[in-house]
Amino acid sequence: MTILQRLGTGGSRLLSLIPHPAMGKWSVARFKELRHATLSGAKELAPSRLDVWLALLLAMGVLGFLAIVVGFLQGHEKVFNAELGVPWGILISTYVFFVVSASGMCLISSLGHVFGVGRFHLLGRRAVFLAIITLFAGFVAIGAELERPWRMLIYVGLSPNLSSAIWWMGALYGLELIFLIAELFFLSRVEIAIRSRESSGLAAWFYRVLALGSLDTSEEALRKNMRFARLVGIGGVLAAIAATSILGGVFGLLGAKSSWYGPYMPIYLILSAFVSGAAILALVTLLNYRLTRMEMSSEVKGLLIDLGRLLLLFLGILLFILVVNTIVGLYGNIPGKSEALMLLVSGPLSLPFWGLEVVLGMLVPLFILLNPRTQTVSGVGLASLLVVIGLFAARYDLVIAGQLVPVVGGAETLSYIPSYTEALIVAGVFAFCAFLYTLGERVLPLGESGSRHD
Repeated sequence: MTILQRLGTGGSRLLSLIPHPAMGKWSVARFKELRHATLSGAKELAPSRLDVWLALLLAMGVLGFLAIVVGFLQGHEKVFNAELGVPWGILISTYVFFVVSASGMCLISSLGHVFGVGRFHLLGRRAVFLAIITLFAGFVAIGAELERPWRMLIYVGLSPNLSSAIWWMGALYGLELIFLIAELFFLSRVEIAIRSRESSGLAAWFYRVLALGSLDTSEEALRKNMRFARLVGIGGVLAAIAATSILGGVFGLLGAKSSWYGPYMPIYLILSAFVSGAAILALVTLLNYRLTRMEMSSEVKGLLIDLGRLLLLFLGILLFILVVNTIVGLYGNIPGKSEALMLLVSGPLSLPFWGLEVVLGMLVPLFILLNPRTQTVSGVGLASLLVVIGLFAARYDLVIAGQLVPVVGGAETLSYIPSYTEALIVAGVFAFCAFLYTLGERVLPLGESGSRHD
């Protein structure tokens, strides 16, 4: 059975030809045939709807940028509700959400073209591109929190503090970003070269620049680029694991904060990276097919079901860890930790904890993924959406609850509610991320290789 027969005449693009058990050899000719089948059969999103969508995202992104500028000009103490007692606000939790999600997508994407596992090779470029823009979104969030981010850019290299976990976290996430960009380049280079040859004028020049001037679309070029993609993919995996572990260490090494202190945090963040990565990839893939009105092949449907199973596994483990950590903290009456947990269980953070993190973000998705009637593509998409919402709330609960308990015993519990400026920045970062992805989907070869238009 040939690759074309296995994937269907509507299959798209380069990752369909990654060497995989029983998938045959490389073939640029087949790759072109699959690509033209997809481009000729796909019903694209109506330009008017796309323009409105991009305009709304851009407007929200601009409002978020203006809120960042206001913070720079007026000072965070005037427009942010984060203060001396609670210095880390919602922008830090947003940063954690984005960078951990980026690491999760980096790890899951590597299952295909790096480790050759199942249908995960279909994710390839979309997963890597999503990891790049979410990682960049995280940098924007923490840059807005720093108030003077240009100082970090200047002094992080001039006077590095090698004993600082935060320095290592920033350096490793920067290294991960470099690996991801290189990985996307090698995964896409041959198809970009084909697009350059098939285009004219400015579009041809644009794709030629993206391919760094290479128009080689031979079989050998395809194999060589995939070998390089695998090598940098391995580097990205190592950087993602190391960066997320160090991020957990930023929290876990703070002995003054009992709710964070200990070896639990790095493990928790790595596990939750798989959860957020699988959820975002499944949700974005499904939305892309729904909005472009392409018929989903059995290969892509199987991939989404596999993502649902992966999500079920790691979400179950995450729930188990949450239950154990809560019981140990409350039963052991650990100073600082038990008070922080009570803020979540029955305090001011109980609504985001029970309503969003536990029920909406864990229990309902687990029910959907376990119920045979809802173990469908749409069920996986709904569960993924709920998990993304729940995990954003979980990052907020994690960051804020640990700070509301004062370090000095006997002092009153602190409080924090995000200001309008902080909320606007967060909304702007999400909108900017969605804007970049929409543009990337339009101009870059990001699609899977499983669209049928028979």
